[in-house]
Amino acid sequence: MTVGAARAGSVGVGSARPGGVSWVRFVSWRTWLVILIGVVMLVIGLAVAIYPPLMQTINESRQASVSQSVEEHVQGWPYPKAEDMFKEARKYNEDLFKSGQTELGTDVRDVLGASSATAADDDDPLAKRYDDELKAGSDGVMGSIVIPKISVNLPIYHGTSDESLLAGAGHTFGSSLPVGGESTHSIIAAHRALPDKLMFTRLDEMKVGDFFQVKVMGETLSYRVDHIWVVKPDDFTHLKIKEGEDRVTLVTCTPYSINTHRLLVSGVRYTADSPKPDSQKDDWAMLEKLAPVLATLACPTLLIISWTIRRKLNDRHHAKHKA
Repeated sequence: MTVGAARAGSVGVGSARPGGVSWVRFVSWRTWLVILIGVVMLVIGLAVAIYPPLMQTINESRQASVSQSVEEHVQGWPYPKAEDMFKEARKYNEDLFKSGQTELGTDVRDVLGASSATAADDDDPLAKRYDDELKAGSDGVMGSIVIPKISVNLPIYHGTSDESLLAGAGHTFGSSLPVGGESTHSIIAAHRALPDKLMFTRLDEMKVGDFFQVKVMGETLSYRVDHIWVVKPDDFTHLKIKEGEDRVTLVTCTPYSINTHRLLVSGVRYTADSPKPDSQKDDWAMLEKLAPVLATLACPTLLIISWTIRRKLNDRHHAKHKA
């Protein structure tokens, strides 16, 4: 073997250290301990980073599945059951408008509070009828809210009790049922900033001109955002019915994780060639969920690359001095 060949063999990747000891055995136990701790921390970091987006994805799938199941259940009803329920809901809305919406601000002091579930007043004829209106199943689901821009597809439950708002969106008792029509204003509320559910977390990304849809009893009603407000929890100024108007307002807590106020994203009925839900598809949803995972992976990956480059440079340095 020539001197050049011997030298080349001594400086290759994984080459021997002085004395014929491989670099793996040459590394001290302290270095191996640091590597082990780094790997453990990486695994823990990945678990912490992956858990929220993983649970969010699972829960989003479950909520969308509930909405789909309700749609299929209603489609299986004999004609004209769904149409009759839709008409009954519109009659309820007419009676609500005539009543002056006395529940908002009295029985209902916060659209996101447990007190804004169905009223307990036995003397209120609307309260007695409420739970039976738009009853698509035994679980209290009346329909679904779809917001393509922020990848929302949530079942809408009767009332805004804690139970309802942990399962999806809630319809606020005292507001119009979400079936459209003149002189109606439906309020649909949902949480944000829950660690395992997104729901209305990204509602603040909505802008004037964006669209959302309400699906109920086989009908899809489109709404175009025309107003966005931030108000105190007991401020119902923008939530009352205006004569002749067909409006739906989406409500959640704000600021993020502080929740001292309410974010209102309000839209009016849009009956022209409304874009289908897919037309405002959220292309960034998956990237936003993966961002914490990618950030967690980036730091240790850069450290490993840096350590590998440094080791190879040291190998070449030792080989050069030995020669």
